[in-house]
Amino acid sequence: MEAEHNPVFIQNVAEWLGGIDSFTELNVRLPDVADAIFKHDTTGMAELFSTIENRLKSVFLDAVQKRKVEKDSNILVVTHAFAIKTIFYLFASEQLEKIGKVKNAAVSMLTFDGEDFFLDPDILQ
Repeated sequence: MEAEHNPVFIQNVAEWLGGIDSFTELNVRLPDVADAIFKHDTTGMAELFSTIENRLKSVFLDAVQKRKVEKDSNILVVTHAFAIKTIFYLFASEQLEKIGKVKNAAVSMLTFDGEDFFLDPDILQ
């Protein structure tokens, strides 16, 4: 599905998962979406959601804990839409219903309070 147009992507994923008709439903079913892509991948490049989850969580936790980032520091992360949605899913899942289509390199702010991450709803673009 790499570089595939959104309508084709949604149609394929909807068929694989038995019918999805909105980005909102795709957002809240990200583990199912990722696993369906993995199952139908012919390139060997797709990953199970659990692998994606472990990698993203370790990157974020490493950035704020192991690197001893000081209070009020900023870290810039640039990535694609699926990774952005997955970050929202992992760290601010209660806010996913407010998010429609996420564009590549969308601007958002994730805040770490020393224990947990929070998505700033005022920064969603």
